[in-house]
Amino acid sequence: MNICLIRFGAVVESEGGTEKVLCNMANEFVNRGHSITIICCEKKQGKPFFPLNEKVNFVNLNNTGKEIKGHILLRAKREILKALGKLNRTEKDRIFIESRYDNDYIKNRFNKIISDINPDIIIAYDYLAVLFLKHIMKNTMPTIAMLHNDASTYFNSEASELQLKAYNAVDCIQLLDKFKIDLVKKYCNNTEVVYIPNTIENISTKVYNCNTDIKHKIIHVGALVKSRKQQHIVIEAFNKIKKQFSDWKVEFIGGTKTQKEVAYKKEMLNYIKNNDLTNDIFFTGVSSNVMEKLQEADIFVFPSSSEGMPLALIEAMSSGLPAIGYKSCPSVNELIINGYNGFLCDDGVDDFAEKMKILMQNEELRKQMGQNAKESVQQFAPEKIWNQWEDLMEKIIAKRKA
Repeated sequence: MNICLIRFGAVVESEGGTEKVLCNMANEFVNRGHSITIICCEKKQGKPFFPLNEKVNFVNLNNTGKEIKGHILLRAKREILKALGKLNRTEKDRIFIESRYDNDYIKNRFNKIISDINPDIIIAYDYLAVLFLKHIMKNTMPTIAMLHNDASTYFNSEASELQLKAYNAVDCIQLLDKFKIDLVKKYCNNTEVVYIPNTIENISTKVYNCNTDIKHKIIHVGALVKSRKQQHIVIEAFNKIKKQFSDWKVEFIGGTKTQKEVAYKKEMLNYIKNNDLTNDIFFTGVSSNVMEKLQEADIFVFPSSSEGMPLALIEAMSSGLPAIGYKSCPSVNELIINGYNGFLCDDGVDDFAEKMKILMQNEELRKQMGQNAKESVQQFAPEKIWNQWEDLMEKIIAKRKA
């Protein structure tokens, strides 16, 4: 098959979970003999952060090193409607997507690339890519739309008509949460909706073993985002119990991209300094050897408020780490089975601290839960998931031809 993967969110030198899935999928399908093109649209020049097979055709529609200015009149209209209180969701989406991507430079480059590669199928990796394909370009090629975030973020009573029209124009919508299939079908009743989870490159075969030669470690992997990742909760929870666990440290792996994220990190560093935690909590930034880091840890903490299907959590569990997350967080509350491979907490700091304490003081429990965690993620073994993807694409292509 000739497959085109499109993501208009961050790709170049970006280390997020979706970007990792993108590169993993491209590499796997190339190894299976398919032709793969990745299309992004960023002012940033360069390559993806994660390794990419040299046979993958990587194209940046922008590739100018600078922001392509959108339509000034559209932006002016947005501000006027906003001031008048008449900026509804549909108009907001339309102005946003058209002001960024409805210009001759982007459209002409896209048309030429599509004409050159002539893909059998397109996989749209995000909301922006779907709107670009179906609203801006009016592209009619077989298309699968992926949802990497909680489906209820996109499909709810406030969803714009523009968005729903775009998603109803694709052939299939792929979800990471099987329990949200009915929700999506409610808004896209003529579109096929399927559940295919993410996979991980290699499920660890190392037997869980607490490292007694160094201080015990609690670890978190993820971008520093206050509104969703909520790393500050781990810090505050650890601060509540630190006096009982002088031989424990906390490590955060993940970077910052926006000024808001930089400010959030500074806020956490100030809290650490003011509460005498400087020697206990560390930010190690972006890492290219996350799996190795996970092997060195004892507990994985994941206080997210919302997730699609967190690759970082699956990788931690495959490394034999018991995990702690919130029972209110979609996907997390499916991966973590409370009391079996980790703990699900009530929202807030107190219960999170209590569950951390239980695991920190019980090595045997950590070992058993860690082993259970490894077993529970066997369902995400690569061969099974990639076969599902191939079957789905072949089915859609055949259906179109018929």
